[in-house]
Amino acid sequence: MKKYLFIFLLIYTSLPCMAQLTFNTLQQVLEYADRNSADIQSAVLQGKKEQAKAKQTASYLYPQISGTATYNDNISIQSTLVPAQLLDPAAPEGTYQELKFGKKYTNGAGIQTQWDILDFQKMFATKTARNEVRLSQASTQLTKFNAYKDISSIYYSILMMKEAIKIYEENLQTSTLALTKAEDKYNQGIINEETLNKARIQKLQAEKRLTDARFSIHQLQCKLQSKLVTNEDITINDNINRHSPQDSTAECMTTHPEILYQESEVNLMQSQLKQARALSLPSISMVYQYNYDWVSDRFMDFSNASKMNSQLFGIKLSIPIFNGFYTKQKIKEAKWSLKEQQLILESTRISKQKEDDILLSQYHQTAQNLTKSQEMLALQKASDKHTEDKYNTGIINLEERLEKYQDLLDQQNSYLDSLSDYLSTEFQLYIRHLNF
Repeated sequence: MKKYLFIFLLIYTSLPCMAQLTFNTLQQVLEYADRNSADIQSAVLQGKKEQAKAKQTASYLYPQISGTATYNDNISIQSTLVPAQLLDPAAPEGTYQELKFGKKYTNGAGIQTQWDILDFQKMFATKTARNEVRLSQASTQLTKFNAYKDISSIYYSILMMKEAIKIYEENLQTSTLALTKAEDKYNQGIINEETLNKARIQKLQAEKRLTDARFSIHQLQCKLQSKLVTNEDITINDNINRHSPQDSTAECMTTHPEILYQESEVNLMQSQLKQARALSLPSISMVYQYNYDWVSDRFMDFSNASKMNSQLFGIKLSIPIFNGFYTKQKIKEAKWSLKEQQLILESTRISKQKEDDILLSQYHQTAQNLTKSQEMLALQKASDKHTEDKYNTGIINLEERLEKYQDLLDQQNSYLDSLSDYLSTEFQLYIRHLNF
């Protein structure tokens, strides 16, 4: 017995484990997307790059300090002509002697500091970089918004397909049973071939719809895997009953990410305009330099080396006077860019407001239609139950039973259409309530 148990455990543990992702709500899917979606992660990384650029631009606030070390080997010291009378007063006037000054080896070390005390161009460049960071953050929000819409659309389509599959499976069972009865009656000569074919057609339609729905849900799961960047099987445990129409505060929407993005664009253009105007402003910089040199005739011999040091301090004022009208045209370009972006922002505000108004109207309308479709489907099911009882008691024939059953199928299709329309507006409204 122990031997067989050991073999069983060995086989069981050697089987490949198939990883699987299980989600109970849309929120869980979106949280997973935040960590794994390529689009979202790329936008987040872009934001980090912009933050790094902003810190680079802000480096002008600090002094720039650099150190130097030099070594020179004067292989050939240049001769210098010196008037001979400097060395010998009796030498004829106008005569010169060649003398060499300096030593063979020179070593030095120094430190230099430069600080832009006042530079309006760099000051506004820093503010521009900060606005670029905010623009990147708004871009990330917009990317998440679009990614959420795509993922939510797939998620709700899967829920709708699950509901359709449940209905089609019931229809297949019903149509299969009806065809069995029809074949018996046909063999007994009670019904004709036309009625038998109607039963066959209904069964084939049920099979086709069920097959199409299963294929559709497989495609949707593959799309969801692609959006979430995973090869693991995905299971959605959510129930369509959790998404029935409710009287929620649908009007409490957050500011649309597209509007936030365009507002950030306007702020960036305003900063760029200030930066362009700063091209005509003066700048002040300060520099300090200290050098220390060792000069000797022997390599790396500092015992008898001559030591010299020097210091330098300076302040520089730069005033732009003329640069070929570059500054003037740069300011004009920035003004027109700002004007263009302000027009885009205003247009975006109006269009997104109208889209939200339409979405709210569609939500209320589709919710009402779904409620009515659910009521009509319940009534049609009750009527079909009475029709089935009449058929079983012999009050109506099979042909009339099949015709009445077709009414139920039509009502089911109407319900699924209403459900699809409602879910399409519900997930969009859900996304519009999120804070990104």
